[in-house]
Amino acid sequence: MTFFGRNEITVPDQDATRKNPRRLIVIGDALRTVVPGNFSISGFRVVGHAKTALEATELLAIERPDVALVAVQESDDPTENLLSAAGPTQAVAVVAAAQSYNADLAQRALAAGAITFVTSPFTRERLTPALEMAIARHADATELRNTINAVTTRLDDHKLIERAKGVLMFRYRFTEAESFRSIELTAMDRQISLREVAIGIIEHNERLARARSVG
Repeated sequence: MTFFGRNEITVPDQDATRKNPRRLIVIGDALRTVVPGNFSISGFRVVGHAKTALEATELLAIERPDVALVAVQESDDPTENLLSAAGPTQAVAVVAAAQSYNADLAQRALAAGAITFVTSPFTRERLTPALEMAIARHADATELRNTINAVTTRLDDHKLIERAKGVLMFRYRFTEAESFRSIELTAMDRQISLREVAIGIIEHNERLARARSVG
């Protein structure tokens, strides 16, 4: 079942007024005739079409778009594969496009990586906010992931440094302050991170422990 008929989008090229339009790729053969290569809308420019998930993966790597518009259907179409190809690592905002709303299809699309869901008729008034919303939500999600990753890394580093301090306190009878200062000085002297010094101390202590157990 094909969701997208010809001439459903009738937006003239001159509507794209931005000097640097956002890069849009179209995924799914059903959209190829609806969104031609010279299609542009409110600051978006189509930089490529992909028919299959493999083509989509290759196109994403080459064009590095800001957003992907993905055709989804209730049947006869590998919806999850196409969406997964569009955003396997949340690298691009994804909008799922369907002829009509279906709760199960929308749920599948969102679970597979789409940020928002748009249905026919595919007019400027419907497409523009969907694309803009996807880019904005993707930016927020990316910022949140980066913050979580940074916090997680700091927590992991803190745990490693605490373990290394414990090793120095036990082995050399350092105080906690002396242990941390020793780690700091080593890091500055070798021009490496506190994490790297801590890992070195822990691994060295583990090697000594294994050598003693063998001996």
